[in-house]
Amino acid sequence: GSAAGSNGVGLVAAPPGPPREFSTPVEGHPDARPVTYIGDDFDAGFEFTDVTPDIASIFRDGGLTHNFKVRGLNYMEDRKKVPAGDAMCRLVLLDVFRVDGADRHDHVASMGRARTRVRVLRELRNAPFLLLVNIQIPGDPPASVVMYFALPRGVQNSTEPSVRKFVDMFMRFCTELPTEPERLRSFDLDPEDVLGGPEGVAAAEEAAVRLREATRHFVEHGARGAPRGNEGEAGREGADGGVPAADAAAGAPAGGGSA
Repeated sequence: GSAAGSNGVGLVAAPPGPPREFSTPVEGHPDARPVTYIGDDFDAGFEFTDVTPDIASIFRDGGLTHNFKVRGLNYMEDRKKVPAGDAMCRLVLLDVFRVDGADRHDHVASMGRARTRVRVLRELRNAPFLLLVNIQIPGDPPASVVMYFALPRGVQNSTEPSVRKFVDMFMRFCTELPTEPERLRSFDLDPEDVLGGPEGVAAAEEAAVRLREATRHFVEHGARGAPRGNEGEAGREGADGGVPAADAAAGAPAGGGSA
């Protein structure tokens, strides 16, 4: 109920105001358009506001409304696909980056605007555990389509079969897949040639170790208190790049954004 003042009139709390808007410069690119966002709590209306209308119009989080289908258990015999389960991750944002002066943007979470977004998300109240998916598209110029996913909280202790399956698959994805050098060797490629010498190979190996540590921490403890610098952010600290291609919307996938 309302508290009563000395004059006997009930005092009603003022309604909360609109979320506060923040602005921060792009790390390593002080002249670039700053990263702006509303709110300081991930669970209470947080949203990036520096996304161009072209980009914002072509992505959305499909949530529980998606109509994706996956191969069924007997697909090799009956060729039937079945409806996928509920999406487990929230699509926070999609960025399209033009790749200048290079063929590709590896370790995009350590670069420019993407790095700044990751830092902003980490510093929020109720900060999520992040999974960044970087789809690298060759062309002139090349482009990176980067999706920022927030992994759900509370899945570590869930007994729901579909949730447990997700956790197990996520652990396998992050801890059992080949490292980048191993994958290159499987294609008869020299990792040192592709990754820029021994230092690049060492950075890729270290990235795999850090990702595995972060994944184990997420499964054991959740997002809160996750080790800094581990959410898939690998090597090349402070590298240049990551300047958004505001007019490159045609290179990004349209439609659903669930993982």
